[in-house]
Amino acid sequence: MAKKVDTPQVVHSISSFPNPRYYGFGGKGAAGKFWNEVQRKVDELAAIQERGAKAGTRSQELQQELEFQTRKHEEALVVAARKGTDDPDDSFLAATKHAIEKVERKRRATERAAQEVTNELVALTHGGAPPEVLAELREKGRQHEERYTELVAQAMAERNALGEAYGLHLWARGVDERGYPQGERSFFRAVPQAPAVDQSAWFEHPLNWGDEPEASHPEAPQYEGLTSHGVS
Repeated sequence: MAKKVDTPQVVHSISSFPNPRYYGFGGKGAAGKFWNEVQRKVDELAAIQERGAKAGTRSQELQQELEFQTRKHEEALVVAARKGTDDPDDSFLAATKHAIEKVERKRRATERAAQEVTNELVALTHGGAPPEVLAELREKGRQHEERYTELVAQAMAERNALGEAYGLHLWARGVDERGYPQGERSFFRAVPQAPAVDQSAWFEHPLNWGDEPEASHPEAPQYEGLTSHGVS
């Protein structure tokens, strides 16, 4: 039974394919038929890859076992040579080698099978999606585009509000962005500057609200990566 993959995409070699189930595509009609075919092949490819990975892991385990058996057999040969007894049985080495060859054949078969399914998916892609699929994706994309613009505007407004609140808090404490006292001056920035080269990215750094443990020097708090001139 084919594995039901739950990741956004499946990758093989230099190709990658979307997982329709992850994005909620499928059903009836021309669009559903297209997505169902892609889903079937994507699931098949994922299942083949899983079997190939298991075969590769088993091959490595057998290789390690063969190395261990070989060392033990060589030690036994040395003991037999010293005592003048018959050579120890080595049939188990042949059995392990045979097992390795068998699992390697299986692993190579999964590679060929995965490539066949990949070629089928590539051909399906190059054949072009039905107009219904393109129309559905176009509409879905435009809906997300409108929502994306709204979300970005909201995020920018929240960032500005945070910057204003932080700037007021720094001014009320009488310190700059790095926590240094302003001394005799009083300087308020509606949106504070970042303690870094990129002054537009102040919000990417941990904000100092003055409630952290006291630094070694009360008038010059030390922050990792910062000096009195900015970034060290």
